[in-house]
Amino acid sequence: MTAPRKAASIAGIGTIGFALVGSAVPAFAAPVAGCGEAPVGGDLTRIGDVCELDFSAAGNYSWTVPSGLTGLFAVVAGAGGGALADGVNEGYAGAGGNVEYVDLSSQPAGSTAAVVVGAGGVSAETAPASGGDSSVDLGGLTVADGGDAGAFFAQYCIAAGNFSTYVGNGSGAGGPAGANGDDCATTTAPGVAPATDVDSDGDAAMPLFASFADELGAGGRAIASPLSLDSQPDLNGTGRGADVLYVAPSTVPSFNSAGGDGRVVFRYPAAAGAEVDNDENELADTGADTSGIVTLGGLLAAAGAAALMLSRRRAALQRD
Repeated sequence: MTAPRKAASIAGIGTIGFALVGSAVPAFAAPVAGCGEAPVGGDLTRIGDVCELDFSAAGNYSWTVPSGLTGLFAVVAGAGGGALADGVNEGYAGAGGNVEYVDLSSQPAGSTAAVVVGAGGVSAETAPASGGDSSVDLGGLTVADGGDAGAFFAQYCIAAGNFSTYVGNGSGAGGPAGANGDDCATTTAPGVAPATDVDSDGDAAMPLFASFADELGAGGRAIASPLSLDSQPDLNGTGRGADVLYVAPSTVPSFNSAGGDGRVVFRYPAAAGAEVDNDENELADTGADTSGIVTLGGLLAAAGAAALMLSRRRAALQRD
């Protein structure tokens, strides 16, 4: 074999080795032991013996139910409504999205869940938008309605004792404020804490969510604040209505640019006997193990590179 052909052949071996390494690693997302593999757009984590798959950004997603599940539950929160502030002296915060609990344990492995996370309603001075609905379609459709946008002549409360402001109207989890004219500090509607609260339909909290710390679907607030208060907190994944903000001593309101996006969270027990191992290379869908492929690829790549260097050195000596 001529020197150029030898070099090309050796280079080919090295290239195959690098290709094996490259193709074995990024082609598969790292699975979470006992929980399967995260789908696009979902954040998969393991908390003790419980797996959590969290969709917290607005969009459409799909997820295939893994095998070996002994239970599957979900919390679905609609997005919060946008706020209305007329730029003069009136502001109406958005309502929070509804929150729904659902038991999906009867769905078989291999079933595909269609997941929709609603987008927060945009705030405006004339026509703010309501929050988008969130849903899970798996053996039946579960929908959590988005919260209503702020509107003139909705429920109002008194802030700082000297001017009227308005809080989340509508039927979202946050609900409306109390009676017109109540103190804002005591009438801002709370959201739903899946760890302990019933959902928007009165269904009881589910045991697998006992450690879920977030509150979802709170009504937007009317806030009288100092200049130091950040009027644009991150509401994504909260389903919360957009706030109205009065910076003292001014009575001209501003608002969050939009209500919070909705959220869909699945929880299920981790597969029995599956221990957490950050170095695990098993492929969740096939049961294959990438370690052998990566090792072989690495050896071929190293051998190819070394042989190519030796071949070039011999060719140089022959020319001399």
